[in-house]
Amino acid sequence: MFFKVFGDGDPCRLFMAGIHGNEVAITQPVLGLLARDIKITNGRLILISLSSEYPYISTLDRAYYGSANGRKLLDMIHKYRPTIYLELHSYEIDNHPKLTDPERKNKINVPSFTELEEKVLIGSVSPLIRTSEFHFEDFCFTLEIPDPIPKMRYL
Repeated sequence: MFFKVFGDGDPCRLFMAGIHGNEVAITQPVLGLLARDIKITNGRLILISLSSEYPYISTLDRAYYGSANGRKLLDMIHKYRPTIYLELHSYEIDNHPKLTDPERKNKINVPSFTELEEKVLIGSVSPLIRTSEFHFEDFCFTLEIPDPIPKMRYL
């Protein structure tokens, strides 16, 4: 497990990676890059990467939050009460059309992701925790990093 804290006090920003399956192979190095030269002047930033030893369960499935990683994720949210929360995920590039499908909301009741650049996607966290673990004004989002990672300007 990767765990780093920068700064102290509020606001608290919590960035979680290695959420499920083998994502940690892609997401932990990205967290490591963030941690290299970061300077926090206000509040704190907590970077956490969970374990990859558990099987993949979607965060859209309630069973995820009963799994070992799901319980750790909820524990971190309860402990730190972030006002800015990021989940860093990875996805197989073949799933890009499903994740960005404009009809995703109608099909599975979850909005589609938007492409930032180079197949990196942004969207909301699972509604299962967005509506139960956070305040309305908290900023909660997901970044989906493609696997394999394309050569990006900032990596």
